[in-house]
Amino acid sequence: MFKLLICIIVTTCLPWNCAGRNGMTWKKYTHFELFGVDMVGCFGASGTAPEAPDMICNPYSGDRNCDTSLPVLCTKYDNSPRPTLPVIWDFYSGWNKGQIRLTSPIRGSVFRDLSEVDQFCEVIFGNGWRTATFHDGGGGWNYYSYGNIASDKRFWVHIGDQNANCWDH
Repeated sequence: MFKLLICIIVTTCLPWNCAGRNGMTWKKYTHFELFGVDMVGCFGASGTAPEAPDMICNPYSGDRNCDTSLPVLCTKYDNSPRPTLPVIWDFYSGWNKGQIRLTSPIRGSVFRDLSEVDQFCEVIFGNGWRTATFHDGGGGWNYYSYGNIASDKRFWVHIGDQNANCWDH
């Protein structure tokens, strides 16, 4: 039933999603092939990443129009041990203890709340999958996870302590 609901909503402008608001997006930084691990995240708009302008996001009010079709970053915690990557682990670059995957592109404006986005992830990937969040790595901004998602796409990510989600109403 949820799959049918998504098909209907995608083509409809409903009262909660017509305001033209923005949602927060992230991007994949890199993939460590030897470990099967991706680093995902973004930089704030303070200009801290002049070498990577495509990695800038806005976790306070969003950085992409919610009517844009982008994949949702989904995650499944399975308590995976942290790999022995040659990186510095800290608050801004943590380990999410699981896996990540991307859905097909979908407008962020079709979702009314986080539970609908979580359900979307679960319908696509199975039990235990949910929307990935800004703080899944234990801190914020970036984290490492098992996966090998596309590196050429931005994707929707949830942030729980700011009003920067397409599904915040």
